[in-house]
Amino acid sequence: MNKIYRVFLLLVLAGCAQLVRAQCSSSFNFTSNFCYLDSVQFSFTGVGANVSWNFGDTFSGPSNTDTNRVVKHQFTDSGTFVVTCIATNGGCADTISQEVHIVRKPIVKFDYKDACFGLSALFTDKTQVSYKDSLTSIKWDFGDSMTSVLSNPSHLYGSYGNKIIRLIATTERGCIDTIWETIRVKGPISYTADKDSVCQNDKVTFTINSGAEVVSNYKWDFGDGASSNVANSEYSYDNPGMKFTSITTTFPDSSQCTFMGDSVLVLPLPDANFTIITDSIQCFKGNEVCMQIDSFNQPIAYRNILWDDGSSTPVSLSDSVLCHQYNNTDGSVYRITHEVIDVNGCAIRFKDSSTARVLKDPKADYSFLATGGCFKTNVSLTNTSNMPQSAIKKFFWYFGDGSIDSVNWANV
Repeated sequence: MNKIYRVFLLLVLAGCAQLVRAQCSSSFNFTSNFCYLDSVQFSFTGVGANVSWNFGDTFSGPSNTDTNRVVKHQFTDSGTFVVTCIATNGGCADTISQEVHIVRKPIVKFDYKDACFGLSALFTDKTQVSYKDSLTSIKWDFGDSMTSVLSNPSHLYGSYGNKIIRLIATTERGCIDTIWETIRVKGPISYTADKDSVCQNDKVTFTINSGAEVVSNYKWDFGDGASSNVANSEYSYDNPGMKFTSITTTFPDSSQCTFMGDSVLVLPLPDANFTIITDSIQCFKGNEVCMQIDSFNQPIAYRNILWDDGSSTPVSLSDSVLCHQYNNTDGSVYRITHEVIDVNGCAIRFKDSSTARVLKDPKADYSFLATGGCFKTNVSLTNTSNMPQSAIKKFFWYFGDGSIDSVNWANV
């Protein structure tokens, strides 16, 4: 009797048991809200029957670990935390760690200036963000239904009084914070200059009217580097040109407003320079002092020369050289002055540092005393000239008998 047998070949591969046990892998993702006090959601995306979490946040106590596949964790501080996820399946275990950077909320603040009626208020964002974070957007609410998303916007208010400013800051890591601050837009303030044009070195009066507003400090900028803290100020400009003035007012709440004032045109003074072209020292007899007037480029209305001896000479506009003879026989040192007024009414007096010296007119004179008889007469002569010997270069006595003396000055 024949039988049929079934033959089986069983192959056992080395390591097969380990491959079965290795059916686990750990991986996870998490939401992007990394702001301190926000909850970050972690989701297990790997393979494994069991999950164990460690958030690296020791001070969170029991909340530092979890076994749910999807879990939320609120970190107790800002900084870098190493989050570890372990996946297990029977005897299989796999671990993965990732860094999570938790940042503080931004410190939202701002500065402002020129919050005065009629001016465009300037707002400056001063928000501070944490390390490893950056500001992505801000939004302003100016308290009058108007908004802006610019970092440093300007805004013109249509009314004055209290305004509630709101600033919202959003960072790259999802942190959002808001600040509300009440500012007061100051009421109308007016300012004037009493002249829109002025001659060089003449005064301009600047006046400000702050109305109902209390101003704790004033600062005028006169447009040439000079300033004043006096509310109503006078100022003289040394240099010609267009000057653009402003005044900055500081209020008791420390806010400031800068008003651009009227421009002032400072007109140059006319040229009054001249040069003495004759000898600077002259004898009285035949003296003549001449001066040459420098050329000028401004239209001139009036010119006059003061000769420093009480006399003056009006000068025609075509004259460029003028001469004068001094009549004081005692001589003197003279400083000549040139007066000029241009067509704008700007006037100047120029007194040159050079002088004209006219020497005293020498007059020889003497007195005498005669003694003796007819055949012998003694004569004593005393010099009574109008100048001392120190001022005389040479002198001679002529006695009428052919004799001459050039040695004895006072008495012979």
